[in-house]
Amino acid sequence: MFEYQLDISKDSKWVTITPHSASYKLPFYMTEIGVFYAGKDYFTQRDEKRTYLLIYTFSGEGYLNYDNTDYVLKKGSILMIDCNKYHYYKSHSEETWGFRWIHFGGMCADTYMNLIMDNQNHSILMSDPLEFEDYHNNLMNISSVSDTYSSVCTSTYISHILMEMLSSKFNEKNNKNYQQHKEDIDKVIHYITKNYMNEIRVDDFADIIHLSKYHFLKVFKQYIGTSPYEYLINYRINEAKILLKTTHHSISYIASAVGFLNESNFIKQFKRITHLTPLNYRRIWR
Repeated sequence: MFEYQLDISKDSKWVTITPHSASYKLPFYMTEIGVFYAGKDYFTQRDEKRTYLLIYTFSGEGYLNYDNTDYVLKKGSILMIDCNKYHYYKSHSEETWGFRWIHFGGMCADTYMNLIMDNQNHSILMSDPLEFEDYHNNLMNISSVSDTYSSVCTSTYISHILMEMLSSKFNEKNNKNYQQHKEDIDKVIHYITKNYMNEIRVDDFADIIHLSKYHFLKVFKQYIGTSPYEYLINYRINEAKILLKTTHHSISYIASAVGFLNESNFIKQFKRITHLTPLNYRRIWR
């Protein structure tokens, strides 16, 4: 399904791109880009389009229905959507809705979609709108060129935009909940870095945080991307790598030194994370 009413001014710009063959091997490629000044009758409704869409509002307001959620796209906000899902967006104010947009894909697009919009129920207010507009202008300027260099530049600019979105997602304007719990999360991470060589249980965190155990586990995983236990295991494995590369200590000694209660569990966890046994890791490094 694809329906639209193209109520846009003559100042609007719309560029369609045929990606260079090298583009599909890069993290990101671009298929369309534009700047629209939309009147009150503008709308787009579609699904089953194999790209992702960034919409950044610089004047007026837009409305979006996506993934069974309604969004008001206010000035300075940006949002990323999967165009394979049904979505409908339109002008939402008497003032002209001005917005910059990019249709893109790539090997890393799905990963960034999950990172940026995970548990996100609102659009993101960009920390530095001028920086985004610079990147967008650069993409507009190279959109007419189809060669390997411009493809790499395109991928890089899109990556910068998505990184800026990630950074903005966790600032105080967008995520007061994260800012509220950041101190507790930092305390737990600091505790792990100082005590990883000892036995650590989740209950040990109770003395240093101000949250219930259940709520803390939820908050930690939401913002760090993994559970405190998995974070601890990864930290121990990283410390073990250093010892494997820089010492001649036995595997049993290293397992104990980084906090594993027995050698077999250490080997099992090391192989699960690195796909190598500790001995093979040491041999390859040396």
